[in-house]
Amino acid sequence: MSNHEKLGGAAGPTVNMIAPSPLERAKQVVAGMARSEKDAYWLGARMENFLRVYERRIDSVTLKDTCDYLEGLMRKGQTDWPVRQSLDAIGLLMRHGYQRDDVGVPQLREAGRLRLNERVGITVPDQSRVGDGKAVNVVERIRRVLRVAHYAISTEKSYTQWWERFEQFANGRATDELGPDDVREFLEHLAVERNVSAATQKQALNALVFVFGQVLGRPLGNLGD
Repeated sequence: MSNHEKLGGAAGPTVNMIAPSPLERAKQVVAGMARSEKDAYWLGARMENFLRVYERRIDSVTLKDTCDYLEGLMRKGQTDWPVRQSLDAIGLLMRHGYQRDDVGVPQLREAGRLRLNERVGITVPDQSRVGDGKAVNVVERIRRVLRVAHYAISTEKSYTQWWERFEQFANGRATDELGPDDVREFLEHLAVERNVSAATQKQALNALVFVFGQVLGRPLGNLGD
């Protein structure tokens, strides 16, 4: 019999269980849901960046604080994709790390949409006309929305070019007639006939999702695979 057993102690080593931090809990959730290790890494990194700014008052962080933070990223030149990934990262951190349902991903996306509309000064569907009643083409409307929201010039150039290519593919059809099915056909055209990379196809998708949702006021919804 060991000295430990003589003293009445339980057999085996004693293990000190340390609860994971909110950041670690959120990263564990991301690791299980991310499409790749690279995505999980970047989501975790963007959580850490947010905490460097707000950790000392994380319990009182509001949707407004988060929108201010995301707009700050845009002013620093970050493009649409990293900013949207930061939004998702913050929402996952707040929901799964700090158990706050009021600052989750859906709430942040809606707050971002409302903030953009507020900064533009009019509701999204009304941007088709200027003060004198003249119609404004979609490319000019894209530029206006992006500039008011302080997106990088590179994003503006990319999004307007992708919209122009999409219009050419639509062969002159009216904007009001275009929708999710046309976007799917365009993306398939890029992959099959133009043989573009997955990254390029993703760039086109991001541009069209933004234009339909934030400029035309007609979100595409779930496009499937």
